[in-house]
Amino acid sequence: MLKDDSRAQYTSTLYPNSEELIMKDYIPAVTSTVFLVHETDRSRFAKSKASLLTDEKIGGAPIAILGTEHDLSEVVTEEKLRQILGIFPAIKEDTVDRTNMNDRLMKLFMRNLKEQGSCGCAFRWLRPQVEQRVLHNINYPQLHSLTLLDFSEEVLFNNLKNNVILRKLLDEQITHLTIDIKDEPKAPSETLSFMSVLILSLCKRLIKLSFYQLFHRLTLCTYELSSTNFKSSTLTSLKMNVKTFDDCLYLIDGHFNCLSTLMIFVKTIAYTSGTIDNTKKRPTLKHFSLISYSHIFLYDNLIIPLLRRMINLDNLILNLSVIRSNKNYIDGIELLYNDILIFMSRLN
Repeated sequence: MLKDDSRAQYTSTLYPNSEELIMKDYIPAVTSTVFLVHETDRSRFAKSKASLLTDEKIGGAPIAILGTEHDLSEVVTEEKLRQILGIFPAIKEDTVDRTNMNDRLMKLFMRNLKEQGSCGCAFRWLRPQVEQRVLHNINYPQLHSLTLLDFSEEVLFNNLKNNVILRKLLDEQITHLTIDIKDEPKAPSETLSFMSVLILSLCKRLIKLSFYQLFHRLTLCTYELSSTNFKSSTLTSLKMNVKTFDDCLYLIDGHFNCLSTLMIFVKTIAYTSGTIDNTKKRPTLKHFSLISYSHIFLYDNLIIPLLRRMINLDNLILNLSVIRSNKNYIDGIELLYNDILIFMSRLN
């Protein structure tokens, strides 16, 4: 498959056979390399050094070198392996190693691969190097969909403000964008709201935006949008976590004229300031999803008027915890059909 770029079902191998493939012939681009060196196989050290230091395809990519089988008695020492490969140790623990041939970005790790998690430190070191390389050094002329996953708030915001290549990419090419923030700030932060506005101001061609935190995390990021100029004339699909019901109303209040799909997670649905009209019809919305895990006591005053605005919905998803203190029970037919569905003739 690798050699001739084809897929086929072959008969079982009947006789011994081997063929050497030069990996660099099949690699169009490399963003990082994990290079394994068997510390007991001294016969291959010279070839390892040649591959490591002379291959142009991996020349600009960060390299994590793993000296394996470090627990065996016959392995070479770290100092000897560095000498053979021509790698000088870093002055500081967190900095990269150097070679005597060039300034390649690399670091040597002596590990026993049989131990679970023994390679984790190498990949943790590689990650920021790869992020830096991907966001700063590579041109993607055919890229229109981008996912920025597990970024810290600070790193992502700095890249959106200062990374010329990323800003150009968002401005000229990206139509589908997914962003996942790593952690919720311990203290209230305005950065997330600023970041949302910055993204829409940068992305002139954006059609679909998912700006949220994945549900497997312990916490959820929320966005105070009511005080921001968060709008777009091209966006048709938006998925977002917001803090209050006012933020939800803000997203539906005409800031996205072409929006047809809206999926919202609201942290708290408890009140509204009354500054945003919750009666104006939104005929462009075709798909709407509303999720909130907190108890909702104002269902009749907030949720019902909101849903009645969406007269042309084709799909509706609600995941709400409704509490009506003035009734002994909640009739599901009344709750959905009489209050909402009767106003949505197109709903599937």
